[in-house]
Amino acid sequence: MSATRHRKNHKIYEKYTQEIRGTNCQFCDFNAQDSQVLSELKSFWIVKNIFPYDIWDTSQVTDHLMVVPKRHVDSISHFDNSEKQEYVTALAEYEKQGYSIYARAPTNVIKSVVHQHTHLIKMESKSVKKFILYLRRPRMLLTR
Repeated sequence: MSATRHRKNHKIYEKYTQEIRGTNCQFCDFNAQDSQVLSELKSFWIVKNIFPYDIWDTSQVTDHLMVVPKRHVDSISHFDNSEKQEYVTALAEYEKQGYSIYARAPTNVIKSVVHQHTHLIKMESKSVKKFILYLRRPRMLLTR
Protein backbone atom coordinates (compact mmCIF):
# COMPACT_ATOMS: atom_id res chain seq x y z
CA MET A 1 0.00 0.00 0.00
CA SER A 2 1.22 3.45 -0.82
CA ALA A 3 -0.70 6.58 0.02
CA THR A 4 0.13 10.23 -0.15
CA ARG A 5 -1.15 13.76 -0.41
CA HIS A 6 0.13 16.38 -2.81
CA ARG A 7 2.86 18.53 -1.24
CA LYS A 8 0.55 21.49 -0.42
CA ASN A 9 -2.10 19.23 1.13
CA HIS A 10 0.55 17.33 3.09
CA LYS A 11 1.88 20.58 4.61
CA ILE A 12 -1.64 21.61 5.67
CA TYR A 13 -2.18 18.15 7.20
CA GLU A 14 1.14 18.25 9.09
CA LYS A 15 0.32 21.71 10.50
CA TYR A 16 -3.10 20.47 11.62
CA THR A 17 -1.67 17.38 13.36
CA GLN A 18 0.79 19.61 15.24
CA GLU A 19 -2.06 21.89 16.36
CA ILE A 20 -4.26 19.06 17.65
CA ARG A 21 -1.49 17.19 19.48
CA GLY A 22 -2.43 16.97 23.16
CA THR A 23 -6.02 18.17 22.65
CA ASN A 24 -9.25 16.23 23.11
CA CYS A 25 -10.09 13.57 20.52
CA GLN A 26 -11.64 15.35 17.54
CA PHE A 27 -13.43 12.15 16.47
CA CYS A 28 -15.31 12.04 19.78
CA ASP A 29 -16.75 15.47 18.94
CA PHE A 30 -18.68 14.36 15.83
CA ASN A 31 -22.42 14.96 15.89
CA ALA A 32 -25.24 14.77 13.35
CA GLN A 33 -24.95 18.50 12.55
CA ASP A 34 -21.23 18.32 11.78
CA SER A 35 -20.57 19.19 8.12
CA GLN A 36 -18.06 16.33 7.90
CA VAL A 37 -20.72 13.74 8.83
CA LEU A 38 -22.34 12.13 5.78
CA SER A 39 -24.44 9.55 7.62
CA GLU A 40 -25.09 8.22 11.08
CA LEU A 41 -25.40 4.57 11.98
CA LYS A 42 -26.31 3.25 15.41
CA SER A 43 -22.66 2.94 16.54
CA PHE A 44 -20.70 4.70 13.78
CA TRP A 45 -20.35 7.88 11.80
CA ILE A 46 -19.56 7.88 8.08
CA VAL A 47 -17.51 11.04 7.59
CA LYS A 48 -15.70 12.87 4.80
CA ASN A 49 -11.95 12.91 5.44
CA ILE A 50 -10.92 16.59 5.67
CA PHE A 51 -7.37 15.59 4.66
CA PRO A 52 -7.97 13.03 1.93
CA TYR A 53 -5.22 11.13 0.19
CA ASP A 54 -4.58 12.26 -3.37
CA ILE A 55 -2.89 9.02 -4.44
CA TRP A 56 -3.61 5.48 -3.17
CA ASP A 57 -1.86 2.40 -4.55
CA THR A 58 -0.59 4.49 -7.49
CA SER A 59 -4.11 5.61 -8.49
CA GLN A 60 -5.83 8.99 -8.25
CA VAL A 61 -8.23 9.14 -5.28
CA THR A 62 -11.72 10.39 -6.17
CA ASP A 63 -13.33 10.08 -2.72
CA HIS A 64 -11.99 9.47 0.79
CA LEU A 65 -14.39 8.69 3.61
CA MET A 66 -13.94 7.17 7.06
CA VAL A 67 -15.98 4.91 9.30
CA VAL A 68 -15.57 6.23 12.85
CA PRO A 69 -17.02 4.54 15.94
CA LYS A 70 -19.10 6.83 18.13
CA ARG A 71 -17.55 5.20 21.17
CA HIS A 72 -13.90 6.05 21.77
CA VAL A 73 -11.92 2.87 21.09
CA ASP A 74 -8.44 2.50 19.65
CA SER A 75 -8.91 -0.90 18.01
CA ILE A 76 -11.44 -2.94 16.08
CA SER A 77 -10.73 -5.69 18.61
CA HIS A 78 -12.51 -3.58 21.24
CA PHE A 79 -15.82 -3.54 19.34
CA ASP A 80 -18.67 -5.38 21.01
CA ASN A 81 -20.62 -7.94 18.95
CA SER A 82 -23.29 -5.51 17.73
CA GLU A 83 -20.60 -2.99 16.70
CA LYS A 84 -18.71 -5.72 14.82
CA GLN A 85 -21.82 -6.70 12.90
CA GLU A 86 -22.72 -3.11 12.01
CA TYR A 87 -19.10 -2.37 11.06
CA VAL A 88 -18.79 -5.30 8.65
CA THR A 89 -22.19 -4.51 7.13
CA ALA A 90 -21.14 -0.88 6.52
CA LEU A 91 -17.79 -1.91 5.03
CA ALA A 92 -19.47 -4.42 2.74
CA GLU A 93 -21.86 -1.75 1.47
CA TYR A 94 -19.03 0.64 0.62
CA GLU A 95 -16.94 -2.14 -0.92
CA LYS A 96 -19.87 -2.84 -3.29
CA GLN A 97 -19.68 0.83 -4.31
CA GLY A 98 -16.01 0.45 -5.26
CA TYR A 99 -14.27 1.67 -2.10
CA SER A 100 -11.06 0.11 -0.83
CA ILE A 101 -10.86 -0.42 2.93
CA TYR A 102 -7.92 0.33 5.21
CA ALA A 103 -7.45 0.61 8.99
CA ARG A 104 -4.21 1.03 10.92
CA ALA A 105 -3.34 -0.92 14.05
CA PRO A 106 -3.33 1.06 17.33
CA THR A 107 0.47 0.74 17.49
CA ASN A 108 1.07 2.04 13.95
CA VAL A 109 3.27 5.15 14.23
CA ILE A 110 1.65 6.73 11.14
CA LYS A 111 -1.79 6.73 12.78
CA SER A 112 -2.39 10.40 13.61
CA VAL A 113 -5.62 9.95 15.63
CA VAL A 114 -5.75 7.29 18.34
CA HIS A 115 -9.54 6.88 17.98
CA GLN A 116 -10.08 3.88 15.68
CA HIS A 117 -11.11 4.87 12.16
CA THR A 118 -11.28 2.96 8.91
CA HIS A 119 -10.50 4.62 5.60
CA LEU A 120 -12.85 4.12 2.66
CA ILE A 121 -10.97 5.10 -0.47
CA LYS A 122 -12.39 5.27 -3.99
CA MET A 123 -9.99 5.56 -6.92
CA GLU A 124 -10.19 6.30 -10.61
CA SER A 125 -10.06 2.93 -12.28
CA LYS A 126 -7.91 4.07 -15.22
CA SER A 127 -5.44 6.46 -13.62
CA VAL A 128 -2.49 4.32 -12.55
CA LYS A 129 0.58 6.52 -12.18
CA LYS A 130 3.46 5.32 -14.32
CA PHE A 131 6.27 7.06 -12.46
CA ILE A 132 6.86 7.27 -8.71
CA LEU A 133 9.73 9.13 -7.08
CA TYR A 134 10.47 8.44 -3.40
CA LEU A 135 12.33 11.16 -1.55
CA ARG A 136 14.31 10.73 1.64
CA ARG A 137 11.77 12.60 3.75
CA PRO A 138 9.55 10.02 5.45
CA ARG A 139 5.96 9.73 4.24
CA MET A 140 6.48 11.93 1.21
CA LEU A 141 5.77 10.56 -2.23
CA LEU A 142 5.75 12.46 -5.49
CA THR A 143 4.10 11.11 -8.63
CA ARG A 144 3.88 12.14 -12.23
